[in-house]
Amino acid sequence: MSKNLNLKIAIAVISVFLLATIFSVIQIFSDLQKFKLEFYLTKMNVDSALSSLNQKLNTQDERIDGLVSVFKDLEVKTNNIERNVKNLTEQVNTISERAIKIPTLEIVKKFLEEDDTDKQKYEEDKFTCVNFANMFVDRFLKKGYYSCVAYLLSTNSAHTIVAIKTLDYGKIYVEPQTDQIIYRINVGDNYCSLINQSCYYPIVRIVDCFDY
Repeated sequence: MSKNLNLKIAIAVISVFLLATIFSVIQIFSDLQKFKLEFYLTKMNVDSALSSLNQKLNTQDERIDGLVSVFKDLEVKTNNIERNVKNLTEQVNTISERAIKIPTLEIVKKFLEEDDTDKQKYEEDKFTCVNFANMFVDRFLKKGYYSCVAYLLSTNSAHTIVAIKTLDYGKIYVEPQTDQIIYRINVGDNYCSLINQSCYYPIVRIVDCFDY
């Protein structure tokens, strides 16, 4: 009787131990499944974040490439403009200094009153700011006075006006499309403000024959 009781107790203890072990294994397996699921979700989030980051980096690379292209194009245009100014300066210097007079501000104003360059019609790709400036310079030279084309370079474009060195006011500028006289232009100025226009044209460089 005692042996049977001990056997039953032993079996009961073993059963409890086995049940506890099985429960522990099930719990461990369940935790492992949860961990695998969390790991999978985390991996998906990381992959998604990396993919989004790569897309943003690719977009930034494209923007940087675009800016590099713009600046290279601007550099080429700037070099061409400087060559044109140098060529024009050399051509003007071949003219006898006796035949060319340095004007006063009053002479410039009188010329502007008589000249009709500003009355010409602006036509895209046909008669632009370059044509206005060249016409002014040519007509002013025929009056015996020296002036030259001036280039106002912005971030991705260039505007052409006229530079004149006067006896009494030094170097001044003329907007040949409107006959406005501009007494001083500096890098960083918004050219539109100087000619009372509601636009934005920041000047990053000024090139004219008097700089050489």
